[in-house]
Amino acid sequence: MVGAACYENGACDDDSFGSAFVADRLGLRQGRWSYAAVDALFASADGPTSTQAVLRAGQDVDPIEATGLGALPFDVATDWTIENVDRIGEWYTYVLLYPAAGDKIALATQLHAWDGDQLLTLRKKDGSTPPSVTSPSAIVWTTIRDDAASATRFVEQPRGS
Repeated sequence: MVGAACYENGACDDDSFGSAFVADRLGLRQGRWSYAAVDALFASADGPTSTQAVLRAGQDVDPIEATGLGALPFDVATDWTIENVDRIGEWYTYVLLYPAAGDKIALATQLHAWDGDQLLTLRKKDGSTPPSVTSPSAIVWTTIRDDAASATRFVEQPRGS
């Protein structure tokens, strides 16, 4: 495994995180590649459990926290059903917010406070079970941050506030 060459501000040398980290773990730099290696890495006990673990290769990462949305509120659940539950992770949070971010560096820096998220895809109930794929759909996304100050920055930063 590549040693983490990261600094206090959260920046890392190119060979210690992201695609370079994955390439090293999968043996791509040594000319070895197979999907079996990818499958084995992510199925192993020491494989990354989140995009945060891939982005911070070799560094300790916070455990993923539950966002607290275990069920739809009653007034929503009367008209909508949950179709899928997923997590987009730190990396896709960055990709999602990048186009709207006023300060791209501030966005990347403050995403270090990501502790978890949950993405629900909903389908409008239409009388059939399950609802028809032509029924309107919706997304509910919740995220949890390291602390209240990080949450406030997360809300304000993408708008460039």
